[in-house]
Amino acid sequence: MNKICTKCLVEKTLDGYYFVDKEHTKIRPTCKECDRDYNKTNQHRRRKYCQKWRNRNKKSTQKYNQKEIEKKKVVKLKAIEYKGGGCVKCGYKKCEAALEFHHLDPKEKEFLISSKHCNWDIIKKELDKCILVCSNCHRETHSR
Repeated sequence: MNKICTKCLVEKTLDGYYFVDKEHTKIRPTCKECDRDYNKTNQHRRRKYCQKWRNRNKKSTQKYNQKEIEKKKVVKLKAIEYKGGGCVKCGYKKCEAALEFHHLDPKEKEFLISSKHCNWDIIKKELDKCILVCSNCHRETHSR
């Protein structure tokens, strides 16, 4: 099946077009070549727009990011306390930032504990699949 590009007016096969959606049901009106040309010539406009948006929304994004960081710290401290408070291999417990969660069986891993924002019960189920180790012991475990 062929389609005519709305920009260059050349008839091309469907392989020459990008899809609009993940299900691959809708095709863009312009071909891949025209899309690439447009992106190259308008890249500076997109950069300027993004920069202006960041400058306008700096305070609100900083507040949001700070709240997210604080939430993650609280969850990590709670998780460290739940797992015993120190490295199971060497007993290290000085700095919470140096403590990490190691999944014993990577195949059972559903999500990264640090990236999930959800109910404590769900996090606890994932923590039960992990051990608490310091960053040095964690690197040693993965290097074997």
